[in-house]
Parts: sequence; C-alpha cells; structure tokens
Amino acid sequence: MKKLLVILCFLAVNAYADTETEISSSLMGLGIADDPASYLAEQITGDAVLDKVVTVYNNGAVTSYAPTADTNAARCTALQTAVSAGGTGALIEIEQDNFTCTSTIIVLEGQTLRGKGMPTIISSGLADGTPLITINANNITLENLNVQSNTTCIGLHSATPTTISNLIIRNVVATVTDTDANALMFSEIHGGGNAMHLVTANIYNSKFIGGTTAGYGSFASLQTGSLMNYYSCHIYGATDGFLHKNSDGTSTGVTNIFGGQAYSVLDAVTSGGSGNIINAYGVFADGDQADFYGDDGTLNIYWSIAAHGIGSIVGNGINYALDPTVIGNQEVSGRITSVGQTNTGNEINTPTSQAVTAVGNTILATARQMTLDPNGNYTMTSAPTIADGTTGQVVCYGAGNAEANVVTFQDGGTLPSSNLQLGAATRAVGALDNLCLRFDGTEWVEISFTAN
Repeated sequence: MKKLLVILCFLAVNAYADTETEISSSLMGLGIADDPASYLAEQITGDAVLDKVVTVYNNGAVTSYAPTADTNAARCTALQTAVSAGGTGALIEIEQDNFTCTSTIIVLEGQTLRGKGMPTIISSGLADGTPLITINANNITLENLNVQSNTTCIGLHSATPTTISNLIIRNVVATVTDTDANALMFSEIHGGGNAMHLVTANIYNSKFIGGTTAGYGSFASLQTGSLMNYYSCHIYGATDGFLHKNSDGTSTGVTNIFGGQAYSVLDAVTSGGSGNIINAYGVFADGDQADFYGDDGTLNIYWSIAAHGIGSIVGNGINYALDPTVIGNQEVSGRITSVGQTNTGNEINTPTSQAVTAVGNTILATARQMTLDPNGNYTMTSAPTIADGTTGQVVCYGAGNAEANVVTFQDGGTLPSSNLQLGAATRAVGALDNLCLRFDGTEWVEISFTAN
C-alpha cells in the first residue's frame, strides 16, 4: 500500500512537472525523501523499509515494529523486540507471516500474544531445555499461533519452583520438528527432573504434537494447588500424550481434560505420582501400550472412550465410569468403580431434585447430578442463574423422564451476569436432556449438552 501511494504521488507530480528538476523539487516539497529518485526506486524494487509485523498496544499507546530485512529471522527479531519492549499487560498483535527464532521468546507478565490469522513462529537450533516460547509469569495469553520447534514449543524448564497463574492458550498449534521433543512442558529439564511448578491454566481448542520417537504432547510436573483444564484439545506424544505428575508422591495437582483426543505409541493419558489427579471427561484415548495408565496417580475416567477397550485401562489409582448412559438419562446414577487399589468401592452420584417455580429462582449446585422439577416452562433470568460452586466442580442438570416442562438457561452474552458460558445463546433442559457444566472459579462453563 505504501509503495502504491508513492507511485501514484509520483505520477500525479509528473503530470504537472516539465523537467526532472521540477519532479524532484515537488517530491522533496512533499517531504517524501531528500533523494526522491532513489527513494522511488527503492519503493518499486522492494528495498525500502518493510511493513510492520508486530503492533503493541499498552495503556493507550500503539507502537509498531518492522523487520530490518525481508527475512524470517529479521521478523523474529522484531517480534522479540516488541515482546521485550511491550511491558507488563501489553497486547501484542502478530501479522500473518513466518518468524524464525534462534533464541527463546520470554513472554512478560500479563501479556497477550495474538496472531492475526495464524502466524508461524519457528525455532532454529535451540538447545534442549530451551522452550521456543517461555512462560514463567502470570496472566499470559497465547492466541491464534502456529509454533514449531526442534525442542519444547511452549512452557518452562527450571529447577526453581515457579508459580504460573491464569495462563490461557486458545487456538494454538504447537508441533515438534525433532523426533525427540515436547510440545507443551512445565518441568525442571527437557527430560523431566524433580522440580514441580504451580500452574493454573485454561487451554482451548489447541493441538500439541510431540516427537515421533520420544517426547510428550503435554507434560507437567505439578505442585499442590495446580489446576490445568483442557477443552477440546488434540494431544500426541510418542512417549505419552499426557503425562501429568508429581515428583514427591504427595502433591495434589489436578488436570481436567474435557473432550478432545489423546494419542501415543505408548500411553495416551498417564497420571503419575501418588496424589496427582487427572479427570478425563468424554476423552478419546488411543495408546498402543495403554489408552489410560495410572502410574501411582489417580485417574478418574468419565464417559470416555478407550480405543483398545477396557483391557487398555491399566495401572493403579484408576476409577472409571461403567455406565455412560448417565449423560443421556439423569435417572441413571454414574457408578465409579475403583480398580487396582486395596480399597475397592462404589461412588454413587445420586441425583438431587430442585423445584423451579419462577424465572428468578437460583439454581443450586449441591450434587453431581441435579434433577430440575419445574411447575411450568421457565426461561431463567436470575443473575447469577446458578449458585457459585468450588473451582473445578462439575455438575450436570437434567429433568425427570416424564417431565413435561422445560427450564431454559441463558448464556452470559444473552443474559449479563448469568455467570454461564454456554455453547449456544440458550440451553433448554427438559425430559431426558442433560447439561453438564464446570465451575472455573468465576463462571459455569459448558462441558457438554445432550438434547433427547
């Protein structure tokens, strides 16, 4: 666009100028350049200053960064400069292009890296233990990015236990280009190590593809208090798809996997270390050695699919749902049976009934399965519509088999302060329907909805 404007300007001036001297004088008068002829040649041949590749927005200030040359390496230098200079809380928008980096990008506290389209950030010769994108601060967001690395794509390798709070990753594709590396990893070293980190994260609609010979799609060594939530993600690693664990045998980090797929030539989903917890909700797991593997950690499997059958759910600390019809029929309690533990028993999710008599009623979250009993058809207007739960709590709402009335929930975009993040503007729950939600500490987020 810049080149086009300059050329048009040249043509316009030329139309009214009789000599080369007049053309040059006119262009200089416009402030285009001290040497108009050279400047025009540069614009036409593409040798001039390049368009911006990164724009930083921070506290009302807008700053653009352009590469010094038309190369992928120069574009990465501009990106790294923008991230470093952007400061805490900056929004950094990255143009659709390729960025080849020979050193890590360290994202600062509160920064958002957002691709316009899906720009590709590529590593070149990074040493093992150096993530292409380093995350070691709080309130960081990564959106709309392709990340390709010969070592860890995104994460942290540090012997110092580190707190990483409110990490958000949305629509990111992280792919390892080496045969032995990890897509997403929070650990001490490239191979794991003993250090554990305190990580809270929400990861949406992303792909993490680890090495084809060894490595992980998602590896996390987690302290007590960690909570990592994955929504509709695709995970692959030759060693493990997921390996979330602790190294002390006592820390109680929690990982919730909502939907999506996990693949591996060994174990698709592994919970390691006594105290560590993975909850798999509606996950398709396909591991050549094991679909789900309990390596001393707790692994709770709800309404998921083991590609190789129940025989591929192995190890200890495993609990799995035997009757998946609880999703479609709230009258059937989900039975969880402990497998591979000394104490074997049943956890019965007995439904709790709540009468709904007005649109302003507050819906309770006092049981894993709530059965609504409306005396009419109600589109709820209460704000919040559902009472706050505890972070990580999952509740499903249904109605009786013969219920003639419907309770309709409204998304927060439709009813402000409903505290509901639904997959549609509304969800109508009647006979045999089921709406499952998880409380993220602020809002109830839809996991699944079944309309029967």
